[in-house]
Amino acid sequence: MKFNFKFQKILDREKFFEEALAKELELIQNELKVEEGRREALKDALTKRQSEMKTMLSERGEAGIFVLFEIYFSKLNEGIILQETKIKEISERIDHTREKLFCVFKKRKALEKLRERHEKEFRNILLRQENKQLNEIATSRYFYNFQNEVR
Repeated sequence: MKFNFKFQKILDREKFFEEALAKELELIQNELKVEEGRREALKDALTKRQSEMKTMLSERGEAGIFVLFEIYFSKLNEGIILQETKIKEISERIDHTREKLFCVFKKRKALEKLRERHEKEFRNILLRQENKQLNEIATSRYFYNFQNEVR
């Protein structure tokens, strides 16, 4: 007799959802790393260009160059702010996906515990049936041997 868990399809579905959410979470985390790298590149470019402007200021460069630098700095700052907004949105997506993953994980764990409990009960029933059969066999042999001795 084979054990058959009546909620196996639900358990399999939850495992599938959990794997899909784990993959989605990994993709979102990779996207976050890319966006953080872009933000850091913008910050590095800003600090580098600011130091270049300071050296040009000490050399008394043309005023038009400084205006261009200021426009460039404002664009870099806008880019940094935009990247931080993207990073915040991605972080919220990560949190939301983690919450969903945690709910699916809890549901799967509950189903697995239920499966283990049902399987344990099934094994105990089988063991009791086997013991009952063995007791019946032993009793019938004893009775058969006892009758043969009496004759």
